Amino acid sequence: MSSEEFEKLQEIFASLYDELKLIPDRLLKCQGEEKKRLVRSFDERHGEAVEVLQGMEQELIGVPSSYRNTMSTTLRLYRRDLGKLQREVKNSDLSSTSTRPAEGAYGIYSSQNEHSTQLQSQRALLLQGHEHLNNASQSIERSQRIAAETDQIGVDIIEELGEQREQLDRTRDRLVNTGENLSRSRKILRAMSRRSLSMKATDCPWRFPEGEVRGVFMSAWASTQIRHKSGHCRAWPSTEPMARLRAERSGSGLESNLHY
Repeated sequence: MSSEEFEKLQEIFASLYDELKLIPDRLLKCQGEEKKRLVRSFDERHGEAVEVLQGMEQELIGVPSSYRNTMSTTLRLYRRDLGKLQREVKNSDLSSTSTRPAEGAYGIYSSQNEHSTQLQSQRALLLQGHEHLNNASQSIERSQRIAAETDQIGVDIIEELGEQREQLDRTRDRLVNTGENLSRSRKILRAMSRRSLSMKATDCPWRFPEGEVRGVFMSAWASTQIRHKSGHCRAWPSTEPMARLRAERSGSGLESNLHY
């Protein structure tokens, strides 16, 4: 509620009052059906004016106290003037007259009717403007409510994205740590493999110098060739060269290796 609404209702009441205050004089100059029609018209306009005053009274609820006293005084004056018009119309309706309208009265009535039509048109425009203003206010309220809901949805989305980003960061850190652990494991396995191969090569019981092995087999082959030429061919050289080799190598420890 605001003083602006009060002022708009005040304009509507002024338009209705200007139209109502012409009716008492017109009632004094007419008779019959015309007079009844004017009375009905006054009752309708009077009811509308009362509704406007009630709306103005409702507007006073939200008005600051500094303006409330002035507006309350204005509202009391409007009620007083409206009651005065109602009494005048009632008195005019009860009174009867047998005189005919004076000369030129029809011209006055025509002017008054035209003025009344203009007032009605202005009042209709004011009411229409007031309705449009209320519709615009409601539309603005709906837009503000939708904007607030949209803002809240945006805040929720931002918070959810932040949580997802934290989860992705933690997952990335775990993957980095896993990669580092795998690298260290590969290094350890390679070192263990090299050490195992080295230990197997060192612990072999029949390992001896390559040159000595080659000499043994060359001696055996030469002996085989000599025997073949002399007619004493065998499928495999005899053990005599091997015995001589054992005797020659007895001091080097090769004999024990050959027995193996």
